[in-house]
Amino acid sequence: MNLRRYSLIVLCLVSLCLISGLAGGLIGHRVARCRLEARNNPENWNEHVAREFDRIVKPTPDQAPKIQAHLDRAVQELLVIRAATLTRTTNVMWRRVAEVEQ
Repeated sequence: MNLRRYSLIVLCLVSLCLISGLAGGLIGHRVARCRLEARNNPENWNEHVAREFDRIVKPTPDQAPKIQAHLDRAVQELLVIRAATLTRTTNVMWRRVAEVEQ
């Protein structure tokens, strides 16, 4: 009877550990995915850099719109660069797939 009781306790503890590990892994994956999506969002690029400018440069109220205009143009340039890079990367991958298929 005593052995059966200890076996049940060990089984419950192992189950609890497995469930906790699985829940932690799923939550960690979700948080990492949300952070990655936020980092890849161009709107967040602009907001992050604007906050850093405010923190480091401390622009005057009349300088802020000028800085924001520069940041907006920079984000547009980065979007073009990003799209070109993704296209080039995709082309390289498809060329490699074609080479492997041969």
